[in-house]
Amino acid sequence: MKTEVLPAADPGAIHHAADVLRHGGLVAFPTDTVYGVGALAFNSEAVERLYPVKGRSAEKAIAVLIASPDHLPKIAADMSAEVKLLAAAFWPGALTLVVAKRIE
Repeated sequence: MKTEVLPAADPGAIHHAADVLRHGGLVAFPTDTVYGVGALAFNSEAVERLYPVKGRSAEKAIAVLIASPDHLPKIAADMSAEVKLLAAAFWPGALTLVVAKRIE
């Protein structure tokens, strides 16, 4: 697959990256501190392709970025009261939560 470099601030580039993700592709993107490489979390084939790109063992978890606490039940097996309180207090904003993966 061809690698494309697009300006992160361009709304057209963001829409293009979203389209790449929807079609099972991988996207590199800037965060506050580093660049990340990602796929849609619910596309298992794309996630499988992500592991070797990141140089990561399939036994290790990969971070899932979500937009709001409303998405937590879709990815987390159980959410303690503490997790819910942290999400309510700090989202939107930079917050990392470690939760057990929901198994479908």
